[in-house]
Amino acid sequence: QGRVLVRLQISPEGEPVSVEIAESSGTPSLDRAAADGARHCRFQPAMREGRPVAGTVAVPFNFSLQD
Repeated sequence: QGRVLVRLQISPEGEPVSVEIAESSGTPSLDRAAADGARHCRFQPAMREGRPVAGTVAVPFNFSLQD
């Protein structure tokens, strides 16, 4: 279990164009899983003057064991 913070650059279309680990869980497999998951996400782009623009977002991924 662990927490990974992923920093993403988002295009005006809402797609990730850059993915980096901002805070590692300390477990490489969890870090990879978070980065891979983030690459498949789609986002509502930031808006400026009524138009979509590129932006940056940090997304936490929390992994835990379930009974």
